[in-house]
Amino acid sequence: YLASLSQLVSGMGQQLVSSYYKLLKSNNSQKADQARKAIDAKLSHMFKFLSDEGDDISQTMIPFARSYVDLLKKPPDGSTLDDRAKSSLEAMVYVIFMKLRYDESYCFDAAGDEEEMFQDYRKELKVLFDNVAQLNSALLMETVYTLCKDTFERQRVEDVPFNELEA
Repeated sequence: YLASLSQLVSGMGQQLVSSYYKLLKSNNSQKADQARKAIDAKLSHMFKFLSDEGDDISQTMIPFARSYVDLLKKPPDGSTLDDRAKSSLEAMVYVIFMKLRYDESYCFDAAGDEEEMFQDYRKELKVLFDNVAQLNSALLMETVYTLCKDTFERQRVEDVPFNELEA
């Protein structure tokens, strides 16, 4: 059920981004604004599914996330990122880092089908991460710094598992 729903939300998000661009090209700014608001309304669903515990659910959302980042790369009016967009990008970086972690059941010694699928998924996440880096490197550096600092501070107090340190 969740897999189908996440595919539906991802497809809707991608179609909304596509419609947004088409409406801008046809100089229909009022409808383009409506499409943009609809995209923004779907972001909470995108983050919910992108951060889902199941990698298969999360993976279905990557195309929508990539389309959203591409949308932010090319603002129609040449404007810079607003606070909401920056907040969305920061949340995306946190989700990417969370999803890059190896599962405790991951077998490093004998990589099977599940391990290969996870490696492919990590590659897709890396592409998404690189797109965010191109969009706003300062925000990315600040977020990565905070993540590393928090992890190392936790490491002083408790034993942080390898999968959290590696990501």
